[in-house]
Amino acid sequence: MDYLTSDEIKTELLNSLREIDMFLKKNNIQYSIMSGTMLGCIRHGGFIPWDDDIDIGMLRPEYNKLLNLLRKNSNCLNEELFGVGIELENGQWPFLKIYNKNILVKENMEEKPVNLWIDVFPFDGMPCRQSNLYQRYIMLLRKIFHYRRDDLTIDKKNRKHFFALKTVNFLTGFISKKNFEKYYIKICSKYDVNTSEWVEDLTWGKKSVPRNLFDNLVDYKFETVCVKGFEDYDKYLKRIYGNYMELPPEENRVNHGVVAWRVKKNEE
Repeated sequence: MDYLTSDEIKTELLNSLREIDMFLKKNNIQYSIMSGTMLGCIRHGGFIPWDDDIDIGMLRPEYNKLLNLLRKNSNCLNEELFGVGIELENGQWPFLKIYNKNILVKENMEEKPVNLWIDVFPFDGMPCRQSNLYQRYIMLLRKIFHYRRDDLTIDKKNRKHFFALKTVNFLTGFISKKNFEKYYIKICSKYDVNTSEWVEDLTWGKKSVPRNLFDNLVDYKFETVCVKGFEDYDKYLKRIYGNYMELPPEENRVNHGVVAWRVKKNEE
């Protein structure tokens, strides 16, 4: 088996990003590169040297437009890229993963290979009051969601995790996994982004950002790809990372440990 080099993996991710950007622009769907992708774009002109993934985000109404387009096209963007997620009823994640059907990857010690992906996160509105209570509830639901994942592996010798799994199963066992997933997404998307001052990737993120960041999106060059991002990147990156221009200690500069290879016909 011929594994792809780190540079080859990044090239494949850039090819996917270019296709996603073209699809979103063609269908008037507004988005921004997010998290480490935005950080890498500003600080390094592209990938963070020790990172090997790409994240984009959009407000929930734009995200729903994307889901509807995918549903109309058998969940595919084109011949190579396809979407997977709970809302498409073909995955277990509460956000969208855009997979490249031609590349398989294994991340660290994950047993089952998956296709190379780019994550697409929906941003939902936040309540004006009691947001801390709301966020705590979301975090509780997220922990329950984690322990009800199909691919979850628990070390039975780790008493803390084993007890947590048993507790979650006891308290939520009367709710089907599918219904719990629908409830989780329903709670995350409870508040309208158009009437919220703050929004957050509630399904998976940790920090809210000003809603008006999404009102001003401009072009950036991420490696060789022209992408959309927040015009006020400084406000966003300070909110997420603090002093974002300061490099982390060398011991914290680790990637996802991904190995990748091209799909052969008998693997499809």
